[in-house]
Amino acid sequence: LLLWSGTLTAQNPGDILFGLPGIHTVEINFQQAGWWDSLVNNKTLSDQTLQDVYMSGNVIVDGNTVDSVGVRLKGNASYSHPGTKKPIRLEFDEYRPNQRYDGLSSLHFNNSAYDPTMLREKIMNDILRNNGIPAPRCAFELVYFNNSFVGVYNMIEHIDKKFLDAHFGDDRGNLYKGDPNGTLECYGNTPSLYYSNYELKTNETQNDWSGLVNLIDVINN
Repeated sequence: LLLWSGTLTAQNPGDILFGLPGIHTVEINFQQAGWWDSLVNNKTLSDQTLQDVYMSGNVIVDGNTVDSVGVRLKGNASYSHPGTKKPIRLEFDEYRPNQRYDGLSSLHFNNSAYDPTMLREKIMNDILRNNGIPAPRCAFELVYFNNSFVGVYNMIEHIDKKFLDAHFGDDRGNLYKGDPNGTLECYGNTPSLYYSNYELKTNETQNDWSGLVNLIDVINN
């Protein structure tokens, strides 16, 4: 949920990936035997423990190689898409601290499982951004696993502290993920009542949910 306004300036992280026209090519290569089974098992383990489990891969973006990138499958309903075209997350600094690509530490590849046009996410985010509402940037890419074509994906900018700082000039606040059940319904003033529907992505140690609880109270009451 983003309720602020702001714009990006030139030379921001991701300007090359998201600012240039055309379709990118992303090749993800693994040396491990049984790499697909490992990806699937890691996804199951991540869901069970609520801790992201990655596997190291070699990633080539538009001919530029990045070694030792954290790769994992992600998604909820979109993960049920048949075959190997599952949603993907890349974490460039999972194994090499401060490693970046185009200034970004992470990228999301969405498979548009429920959008046969593959355009809705791109169009909606562009409309929001063009009207001064912060939204992640979106581009398209062809994805390969070990030289085998997987499909066309939507490449989505990761919403993290870098995103918050770029749009709002302040990354110290709480960032929540409410997908897919964060409907902003009011369940009362006890923070724990919201734990199953939202995920606190920043300031986890403080674990202060009072801001979200107050926002939901104001919206509903």
